[in-house]
Amino acid sequence: MVGHGYKINGFKSLLPNSIANFSTTITWLTLDGNYVLGSIPLGIGNIVNLRTLYLSTNMLVGSIPDSIGKLFNLEKLLLLTNNISGEIPSSIGNITRLGILDLSINMIEGTIPVSLGHCTNLREFHLGDNHLTGDIPQEIFGLSSLTILILSQNYLTGFLLQEVGNSKNLERLEISKNKLFGEIPATLSNCQVLEFLYMMANLFEGTIPESFQQLKGLQVLDVSHNNLSRQIPSFLSELPFLLNLNLSYNMFDGEIPNGGVFRNIGAFSIVGNKKLCGGIKVLQLPACPAKDLKEMRQPFKWILKFGELTVAVKVLKLHECGAIKSFKTECEALKNICHHNLVKVITSCSSIDFKGNDFKALVFEFMKNRSLEKWLHPISFSEQHDPNHLTFVQRLNIAIDVASALDYLHHHCGVAIVHCHLKPSNILLDDNLCAHVGDFGLTRILSATTGISNHHQSSSIRIRGTVGYVAPGNCLYLLFIPLH
Repeated sequence: MVGHGYKINGFKSLLPNSIANFSTTITWLTLDGNYVLGSIPLGIGNIVNLRTLYLSTNMLVGSIPDSIGKLFNLEKLLLLTNNISGEIPSSIGNITRLGILDLSINMIEGTIPVSLGHCTNLREFHLGDNHLTGDIPQEIFGLSSLTILILSQNYLTGFLLQEVGNSKNLERLEISKNKLFGEIPATLSNCQVLEFLYMMANLFEGTIPESFQQLKGLQVLDVSHNNLSRQIPSFLSELPFLLNLNLSYNMFDGEIPNGGVFRNIGAFSIVGNKKLCGGIKVLQLPACPAKDLKEMRQPFKWILKFGELTVAVKVLKLHECGAIKSFKTECEALKNICHHNLVKVITSCSSIDFKGNDFKALVFEFMKNRSLEKWLHPISFSEQHDPNHLTFVQRLNIAIDVASALDYLHHHCGVAIVHCHLKPSNILLDDNLCAHVGDFGLTRILSATTGISNHHQSSSIRIRGTVGYVAPGNCLYLLFIPLH
């Protein structure tokens, strides 16, 4: 006995029931790393002033007695690396001063008791390598004091709840080798001090949330052996302290980001993702299609796989003046028109993003040859096309396509529609260089009785278009500028 506690070494025997007769002045009892046999005595609850109980790395069997809940002053309870079975008693939630609870590497069954939500001082919670089932109760994530949560290698099921974001002081989260499913919650980004995140060998789907770019202190991210898909987020290459990234055995596709952790072959793993391209040379992956990648890098537009159809997504800049009105106008116009020389809209989206801001977007059929602007006015020598690639016949056909679209809008779609923003960047070309007119954000829909030439309507006589530039009447003369 030292001070107000016991530390015993070389002890090889059953833990006697006489432990219940120990002095109530004892504040700590350490028997870890011995050969303690049998089960934890029921009388353990009599040592009411015990603050530290270490019984780890022994040969204990049986279950944790319900009387453990009488140790109201207990701050550290370590029972790891034994053969303890049975369920975690709900009475453990009575130990509200508990700061460290380690029950890992045992054979504990049942569910995680919701009563642990009362342990508001809990900093470290270790339950890894047991036989636990059920879901992770949201009460656990309500513990703002929690810095380490380890639940790996159990049989836990269900979603990882959005409430995980309430654990704002979480530094380490390990939930690997369970049966958790659904999408990775974006609210994990609220855990801004998170450094180690292990999620491997579950059934997670979707992708890594964009909000994870806020986890500036993240050092290790392991999401291997899941069902994650889509392109690897480029922001992962920008996380300054990311030292180890494991994306193996998922369904990621597209270009591997450059820079950051992706520069060091020993710092990341992408094996088992069969549709990736690019990356550092040592990976020996095929090069990515340059043209498609340029399209992907255009701001507020993305290229996605929508079933078997490739689509383009136009996301509106809602912070700009008139953006919402433009969205409504474009939706109103597109729902009333259908012509093979107009860009085909697949669906629209009006929702809220992960930050709670308004989100509005339009999904269109993807035009492989991009805009006419890219052909007529290449930005740099690296562009795939230049004006010389358009023959006179191709230019004539494009002009006819655009004229056909305008004729339909003016005379054949029920009500007269004036585009008001026709220019080369709003004329898109498909695989066969067939032209499709797009961008109806400034469209004017005239009433059937007004007629397209009625200049008494104030809305019809106001100059409309890009500030500082108004395209000529039909902009088609641009197709026939000299080639040199």
